[in-house]
Amino acid sequence: MTSIVPAGDYRDSYQGWRELRGIGSGAILVRPDTHVAWTAHGFSVEAGRELRDGVATLLGRQP
Repeated sequence: MTSIVPAGDYRDSYQGWRELRGIGSGAILVRPDTHVAWTAHGFSVEAGRELRDGVATLLGRQP
């Protein structure tokens, strides 16, 4: 089942989204067409670099 949350403020007070997606303390990058483009499954001190490299890979560029 896919659900689209409208743009704006959204607070996951009960951690339902986190549990549903299984990302723990990580992050999900979702494309405008609602497909998951990239995930980080936990906290990283290199999070900025990892996101930059993930986006570069998605765009077909060298990280």
